[in-house]
Amino acid sequence: MRRLRVSHAFHSPLVEPMLAEFAEVASTIRCGRPRFGVVSNVSGELVREFDAGYWVRHVRHAVRFGDGMGLLGRRGVGVFVEVGPDGVLSGLGRDAVPDGVFVASSRRDRDEAVTAVAAAATAWANGLDVGWRQLTGGGRRIPLPTYAFQRGRYWLDPAAREPDDGEGWDYRIEWEPVTLPAGARLDGDWLVVAPDGVDAAPVVAALEKAGATVAVTGSAPTRPGRHAGVLSLLALGGTAEASLANAGLVKALGETGDAAPLWIVTRGAVAARDGDRVSAPEQATSWGLGLVATLEHPDRCRGLIDLPPGLDEAAAGQLAAVLAGGHGEDQLAVRPGGALARRLARAPHEPPASPWKPRGTVLVTGGTGALGARVARWLAEAGAEHLILASRSGAAAPGADRLAADLAGLGAGVSFAAVDVADAEALAAVVAQRPLSAVVHTAGVSVHGALAEADPAALVAGAAAKVAGAAHLDALLGDAPLDAFVLFSSVAAVWGGAGQAGYAAANAYLDALAASRRARGAAATSVAWGPWAGGGMAATGDAEQVLRRGGLPAMDPERALAAMRRAVESGDAVRVVADVQWERFAPAYTLSRARPLIERVTPAPEPPPAPRTPVTRDRDLLDLVRERVASVLEHPSPASVPTDRPCGTSGSTR
Repeated sequence: MRRLRVSHAFHSPLVEPMLAEFAEVASTIRCGRPRFGVVSNVSGELVREFDAGYWVRHVRHAVRFGDGMGLLGRRGVGVFVEVGPDGVLSGLGRDAVPDGVFVASSRRDRDEAVTAVAAAATAWANGLDVGWRQLTGGGRRIPLPTYAFQRGRYWLDPAAREPDDGEGWDYRIEWEPVTLPAGARLDGDWLVVAPDGVDAAPVVAALEKAGATVAVTGSAPTRPGRHAGVLSLLALGGTAEASLANAGLVKALGETGDAAPLWIVTRGAVAARDGDRVSAPEQATSWGLGLVATLEHPDRCRGLIDLPPGLDEAAAGQLAAVLAGGHGEDQLAVRPGGALARRLARAPHEPPASPWKPRGTVLVTGGTGALGARVARWLAEAGAEHLILASRSGAAAPGADRLAADLAGLGAGVSFAAVDVADAEALAAVVAQRPLSAVVHTAGVSVHGALAEADPAALVAGAAAKVAGAAHLDALLGDAPLDAFVLFSSVAAVWGGAGQAGYAAANAYLDALAASRRARGAAATSVAWGPWAGGGMAATGDAEQVLRRGGLPAMDPERALAAMRRAVESGDAVRVVADVQWERFAPAYTLSRARPLIERVTPAPEPPPAPRTPVTRDRDLLDLVRERVASVLEHPSPASVPTDRPCGTSGSTR
C-alpha cells in the first residue's frame, strides 16, 4: 500500500457532490466505438460502449486495474507498453502478471530519447512490430557483420508459453470393442432386483441359460443372503426416481452384509456407437450414481451395463459373459455386434465446420450466480445482443446491478427473470419472452453425502434443478433451430466422485439428454467440467487444495469459456473439460482397483531403473545435468558444457 499525492480522494464518496455536474458535461461528449480491444478499469472486462454513465462510474467506483491486467494475462497478452510520464503502472502491472514484459515509454529523470529507443528495442526483442523507419529517421542500413563469425548461434529463444486456450483440457468419451469368451458360465445363486412393471424374464432367462440359479425381488433385500451376484434392473423403471433407488440398494446390501458383486443395468442410457439413440436419458442417473458406488464401495459395486432395446440370444450370451468376469471392465454396453467398453480419450482439435458466434437473445439459467455471470459476460463480449438471466432471485440477486451495468458496457441488453427452472409453467413464460438463438443451462446445486447415509428422496430433490430444468428446456424448445443448447455437467458424471452420488447422477442425465437431442438432429452440447476458479463449479478453501494435490486444479475461467466454445463447435454431444494432472490423479483414482476408463490418457509406468554402483550413479547424474543444461542453453551437445567451471561462465545467470 502506498500514499498517493492527489488533490482529492477520487473513486470514493468524497467525489459524489460533483458527479451530477460531471455527468452533465460528459453527456455533451459523443463517444465512438473502439476499433480495438479496451479493458475497462470500471469492470475489469472488455468494454465496447462508452457513455456519460460509464465515465461517472469511472470517477466514483473502485479502480479494477488488477482485474483488467489479470484478464489480459489469462488471454495470453505477454508484452505491455506503458504510454505516460513514468513507469508507475508497469510496476503495478507486474503484480497482476508476474511473467509479463513491461515496457515504459518514458521515465521521470531519464533522457527521453534514450528511454524511448530502449523501450522500442525491448518491445521488438519481445515480438512486437516496431516502425523503425519512423524511429531512425533518414539513416541507411548497412550489412552486418563485416567479418566472418564462427557460425555459432548465441541468441536464446523465448521460453515456449503454455497454450492459453486450454486445448490440453479437452477430452471426449469413446467406446471400444471388448472380446468376451463364448459360452461363459455362471455359478451359484443370483439375485435380480426388478421394480413392478419391468419385465425381467429375458434377463432371468439369459442368466439361467448360463447356469445360474435366479431369484427375483421387487425391492432391496432386508435379510442377509449369500449370493454369487446381484443384478439391479431398478433403472428400467423409467424415471429418475426409479434409477436413484439404486442408492437404497447399495445401502441395503451393505446393511445385510451381502458381499455379492452388484451390477447396475440400464437400457438406452448411453450412446456407445454411431447410430445409437439414447432413448432413456433418465436412466443415465444410475450411471452417475453407479460410478460413485464403485469408488465408495469398490468391493461391493462391480460396475454398469447398458443393454440394447431387445435382448436376443447373442446379446443374452454377451450379458452372461460380462457377468462371468475375467475381462476387468466395469463400464460396458451390450450391443448386437458385441460388447463395448467406455474410455476417456483426448479430443481432437480440428477447425470447426460451423463456428459458434453468439447472436440475438441467449437464455442463461443460473444467470446471476458466479458461473452464470461469467458466461453472460462472455456471451455479451462475443456478440450476443440480449441476455435473459434466469435464477431464483432474479434482479434481486446480489451483484445483479453491477452485472447489468457490465453487460450494458459490453453492448448487450439484459432481462432478469426470477424463476425456479424446475417449475415447467414458470420456465415456459421465460422462454416465451423472446425468440432464442441459444440456451446455456448452468443452474443446479452440488449435493454431497456418502451412499451409506444417502436418503433417496434427498438425492431426487437435490438433482431437481439440473434434471427437471434441463428436461423442461428440452420439452419447451423441442427441435427449435438453436445455434447452441449448452448443458453444464461435471466430471463427476464421467469418473465419479466420493460423496457426490446425487450430483453425479444429475449430471449424467445432462450428458444423456445431450446425446438424445443430437440423435434426433437438435442442437446440444453437454460440457462435463472440472472445477473452476473464482466461483461456480469451483472448489474453495481446503477443498481446492485437496483437489489440487490430487491432480485436479481449478481452471482459469477465461480459458474454460474458450473450451466451451470449442465444445459447441466440435459437434460432440459430450465434451469433458478439465485440467487433469494424470501423474497425480491416476494413482489415487486407481488405488482400490483398476479403472480401465482412463487407461488411454494416463502415462505408461516407467520401467524401474537398473541397479547402479556409486561410481556409475555419479557419472549418470553428471551426464543428466549436462544434458539438461545443454538443452536449456541451446549448446550443440552436452559435451560442450564444461564440468570444471561455474555455471555462470557457461551462459547461466541464475
